[in-house]
Amino acid sequence: MARLTRSTNAEARGLFEHAIQLDPNYAPGYVGLGRVNLNSATQGWTQYPGETLDRAGKLARKAIEIDDLNPAAHALLGDVAVHFGDHDRAKEELKRAIDLNSSDPDTYKSLLGVLLYSGEIGGAIAAGEFLSQLQPDLPVHTAFNLGTAYLLADRAADAVRMLERSVERSPGNLYANVVLSAAYAAVGRQPDAQHLSERIRRQFPTFSREQFGSALRDPSLRDKLYRALENAGL
Repeated sequence: MARLTRSTNAEARGLFEHAIQLDPNYAPGYVGLGRVNLNSATQGWTQYPGETLDRAGKLARKAIEIDDLNPAAHALLGDVAVHFGDHDRAKEELKRAIDLNSSDPDTYKSLLGVLLYSGEIGGAIAAGEFLSQLQPDLPVHTAFNLGTAYLLADRAADAVRMLERSVERSPGNLYANVVLSAAYAAVGRQPDAQHLSERIRRQFPTFSREQFGSALRDPSLRDKLYRALENAGL
């Protein structure tokens, strides 16, 4: 499953199903099968993503029914809830997972995203900074989330520091480059912002400033991000 290809995900499905057959009360088997279904839905490996996500949620709840102290089961349910737009349930389950296991990087990655898009910017930064202690080289999407939180918290210098490292590792990532451009403008590095914005426009001519922050639930944060992108020339 960790290889995250369609074929290995299918292979993992068979193994987790066999584990459950061997022991119907083995909670990690249900969690693993739930993750397989979540991968299928989010990676586009199924014609029925809604049904597949619903199945992942049912498997997470089954694992919790067997063992309420299994942090991975709560984390899975939290990740599924995000995709159904239930941010409150997602936060509840992810925080429960962290209470049970306070050193799991993947749960903090999920919580960072949920808190950011829910508008809890301070909480998102706290989760991201703790995660940085566990995993100094953050994946590009996680660095993007933390960088965005810094920008929205008027900590643009921290956003630049975070996103420059990320862009060095993944120079073609649109999202990280967009927020880095806005952060450059916010700290007064207008030539850098303009240069990066022009490159983004060339590479992604359909980029939409209006759509970029649409996942943020707080209208004031969406407006703030919109203005930051506008100041960067995007």
